[in-house]
Amino acid sequence: ALCVRRADGAGDEAGAAEARGEDEAHDPAERWFEVGCRLDSDRATYAEAIDAYLRALAADPAHSDSHCNLGSIYYNQGRRAPARACFERALATEPGHVEANLNLATMLEEEERNELALRHYQRALETDPLYADAHVSTALVCEKLGLRRRARDHWRRYLQIDPGGSWAEVARRHLGS
Repeated sequence: ALCVRRADGAGDEAGAAEARGEDEAHDPAERWFEVGCRLDSDRATYAEAIDAYLRALAADPAHSDSHCNLGSIYYNQGRRAPARACFERALATEPGHVEANLNLATMLEEEERNELALRHYQRALETDPLYADAHVSTALVCEKLGLRRRARDHWRRYLQIDPGGSWAEVARRHLGS
């Protein structure tokens, strides 16, 4: 499962907020979210990251990035039910949330609920059509569903976006080139 954004990427968001006339430094949900981002990459600090995300959500129950990252931690801990609930809450607030759609789709695919997984992969791509790995996931689930032409379209799109990426050879094999 994916973390939405790391603390080292916060400057871009803060700059955008500043341009909108907002001050994220005074937004407790955003401050706690950034704390969680600094802690969630290490299993040893998961408890502290969970606490930070819960504090962010106490400050702003609609903070979709906190829901998503909290879900990722739960998923990595093998806690599927709370992970799913977090991804669904993120999507209730922000239906186009790329990472929440991808993470929920991954869980659905693991449960062999491939049609529903495909819908969430497609929602992620509607929001971010250049997300190369989402094309890989979509291609793979399309193949499971027997949608070979659609799968080929996503393999080709992946290669257009990231021709030297980690999935490039796999994509070429699937395309027979």
